[in-house]
Amino acid sequence: MIGAPPGVNRIRLIRRAEPSKIESGEWHRNNQGLETPCRVIAGEIGRWKRKDGDHAAKVNPAIHECTNRVANCACVLSEGLKNQDQHHFDGPSVKTLGGRYYEAWKGAAK
Repeated sequence: MIGAPPGVNRIRLIRRAEPSKIESGEWHRNNQGLETPCRVIAGEIGRWKRKDGDHAAKVNPAIHECTNRVANCACVLSEGLKNQDQHHFDGPSVKTLGGRYYEAWKGAAK
């Protein structure tokens, strides 16, 4: 994004937000000031419960809050996607999620 020529679409992809950073407020502090000419696409984490807790219940609302706090921000949902282990989407779900990011990117690039 830095040094991009004028007229080039600038999009920031937020891929990961850790529960400890959400709870401490670090995630929001690190993502303040994004009201720049870039568009932001934030994606939910998987909605399955992990052995160490239901992180999606804490993290996903904070990701959605980004759309209220940052101009030109879209959120990609993880609804209906499946996991291969405690932390990662399975192959078909990765493809589906990639398609959702692409659709959000196309909408943001207009």
